[in-house]
Amino acid sequence: MNRIGILATWHPRCGPWHYAEELRLMGHEVVKIGPYDAGVPFGTRGREPDVLLPQAYPPHYRPGPLLGDFDQFWIIEGGEDIRVLDLPDKMPLVHVSTEGTHLEWTKGRTPHRYAEIMCNVTDPEGVTWLPKCFSEWEYSTGAYPRTSTEREYDLVQLASARAARVHVWNEVKRIAPDLNCVFGDQWGPLYYATYENALATFVCHTHDFVTTRVFEAMAAGCVVFSDPTPSMLKLFEPGKHFVPFEAVWHAESGEGYPDPEWLAAEVREMRKNRNHEMIAGAASRLVWGRDSMKHRVETVLTRLDGWKRFHSCERTYPEDRA
Repeated sequence: MNRIGILATWHPRCGPWHYAEELRLMGHEVVKIGPYDAGVPFGTRGREPDVLLPQAYPPHYRPGPLLGDFDQFWIIEGGEDIRVLDLPDKMPLVHVSTEGTHLEWTKGRTPHRYAEIMCNVTDPEGVTWLPKCFSEWEYSTGAYPRTSTEREYDLVQLASARAARVHVWNEVKRIAPDLNCVFGDQWGPLYYATYENALATFVCHTHDFVTTRVFEAMAAGCVVFSDPTPSMLKLFEPGKHFVPFEAVWHAESGEGYPDPEWLAAEVREMRKNRNHEMIAGAASRLVWGRDSMKHRVETVLTRLDGWKRFHSCERTYPEDRA
């Protein structure tokens, strides 16, 4: 097993923590390094770094004695442009950027550069789209969760209160008081338990990406209503894995959203005729077989192991020859 250092900004609602936890569950020794953002008030405790680095602006760090001796080093960032200066050349490096906006500086340093959300930033120069995923250990129902019975909530949407979302929330509550809904920003165990007890949810991408909530809801057997972005269509089949909608544009924010009356009518129909079960089941089976955090980590480790064997022969990868 490897000793892996992960440099990230850590906080209770922490994407890098899921990578660290999955690697740990696989038997690797993981050291979490970086600053802690206590200003993110969601989630559960226990997601602080093992090695607390001070906040730096820009967040650029040198290895030094704090970073220790590792077999691999991973940088996982959400667009804050985290960098390691003077990292030893022989240290295998993985660079994951949630937004995919700060990958240029590791070009030529490692072929293991991944954009998580914005697949449209990938280019022929070595950036790979590594779509978001769900962490299977967060669910109480296990693999292939229930998809048909005993779902208390009709419609939920668990995200930050952006203008278009709030508009939908308010309209659905006004025109469909018969629907049992949960709207708002929450995280942690309550977040996952809500999806496991919900018939449907909606996501408003507007731009070309696939949000984490798509995978998390599908894993729980909750039907996803989504605008059919090119990224969604690369991963899922409309009508089979999700219900597509043509976005209505929110004039003030420029965000797209599903028509509230149409959305309420669709959810009522699902509740009445149970015609959500095939979509929920197909989507759940797909993501449990392809889109868990375990799958994402295994993908990176497999590619990294292959590259290490290739590199040990003192050959170069294409970016070195450019």
